[in-house]
Amino acid sequence: MSRLNPASSAIAFHGARRQVELMRRVKRLAVKAERVATELVNSIAKLVAKDGAGVNHNRAKQILAQLPHVLVNLIYEELRDILAWSRTAALRTLILSMPELMRQRVIAQNMGVTESRHARLFEREPREEFPFDLFDEELNRLFRELVFPPPPEEQINRIIFGTDWANRIASISRLADPHLLGTTVAIGLAQGKTQQEIIRDLLPIVGNVASSAKRIARTVGVHVGHEVQMTAWDELGDMVIGYELHHPPNPGERWWHVDRDKNVYYKEPQAGQLGLFDMPRPPLEPLNPEARPAGTPAVAFNCLCYISPLLSAEYTA
Repeated sequence: MSRLNPASSAIAFHGARRQVELMRRVKRLAVKAERVATELVNSIAKLVAKDGAGVNHNRAKQILAQLPHVLVNLIYEELRDILAWSRTAALRTLILSMPELMRQRVIAQNMGVTESRHARLFEREPREEFPFDLFDEELNRLFRELVFPPPPEEQINRIIFGTDWANRIASISRLADPHLLGTTVAIGLAQGKTQQEIIRDLLPIVGNVASSAKRIARTVGVHVGHEVQMTAWDELGDMVIGYELHHPPNPGERWWHVDRDKNVYYKEPQAGQLGLFDMPRPPLEPLNPEARPAGTPAVAFNCLCYISPLLSAEYTA
């Protein structure tokens, strides 16, 4: 964890706990997407296997056409829940990690309070223009409302549809093309297979669709969860001087992700420091192609890395 100051280290510590809960929620989303895709494609497979050479392709296509619509709606609603939870979790992390004086300064800045009035604003005795004691519940309420107001709908949709996952969901329908399924059935009939045997032959096609839906849902879930946290860190303005990358050990880890663990990426990098152009935004790899091995994809599927903000010593002193 960061040793720049205790608040940054505390945020990183709570980040590990957030990541565990985020992955649990993302897994639930992925399982739901997989189940829905399996049910729809299974219905097509059974229809094709039942009708054999006389299959009604129009009916099969009608069922298939439901797949993108149903999956996109399901994933979208789940992503909204993940987004809301992730933003709340990020805010709670800051309240738990930032010293009271630091939260006071952030609130004062957002209220347009000058340094000369800052001390008066947060004195224990209420002032006429601020008829309440700005501590504990009231301090946290102001911190939430002034610094982290609920995001507008436009911002929510921009985060959710920040990648092309909806188009990728539409593209997996081609994996269950009724003509492809029909060809598999025709071959099975020519070989004298029973209906049950033919359905078993169709299972790999069903599995490809379901696993693709699961992978897409899992990837976009992680991306949305992390991006909304990044918007929360951005609300702190120049209080955040950079970010630290964390890589939890896992069986499928990539060697270059292991090497990045505890890397610090600065907003205004000095000589020898890494900048935001070099920083991944999990599960997305860095914009700088030289910051990852040549030929590796821009999206790191199943990536468990996460980012925590580094706070300026000026604010934590």
